[in-house]
Amino acid sequence: MLKNTKEELKYVNGYIPLKKIMKEFDKNNDAEYEDFIIDLYVINSLESFINESKKAGSKIFLVISPYYTGRKCQEAMDQLRQIADNYDVPLLNYAESQEFKQHPELFQDDLHLNDDGAKLFSTIISKRIKQELK
Repeated sequence: MLKNTKEELKYVNGYIPLKKIMKEFDKNNDAEYEDFIIDLYVINSLESFINESKKAGSKIFLVISPYYTGRKCQEAMDQLRQIADNYDVPLLNYAESQEFKQHPELFQDDLHLNDDGAKLFSTIISKRIKQELK
C-alpha cells in the first residue's frame, strides 16, 4: 500500500500493466514455498463467493494463470482441485502451459505475467471460456 504512494501506477479498470521483462530466473526461489500455509479464511471466502454466485445464476470458472517455471505449491493446487470438484466448477489450469513456459519475455518475474503476457493470456482464456459456455 505504501509502495503505491511513492510510485505512480496507471490503473486501467482495476488492471495494473506490468511493463518489465524478466531478465534472469533465480532457481533458488522455490524455497519460498517451504513454509507455505493455506489461509482457511481465503478458502472460506472463495467457497462463499462460489455459492453466492451460483445462487445468482452465474457460471464460475477457477483459473490458474501461467508460471514461467511451472513451479507450484502442490497443496494449493490440490485444494483448488478439491473446491472445483466439490462445487462442480471448471478448473482451467495454465500453470504449466507450454505456450508461456518457453517465453520469458511474457513475464515480469517467474510468477507474474507482464502486460504482453497478460494480454495474450486474456485472449486465450476468453476464447476458452466462450468454448466452455457453448
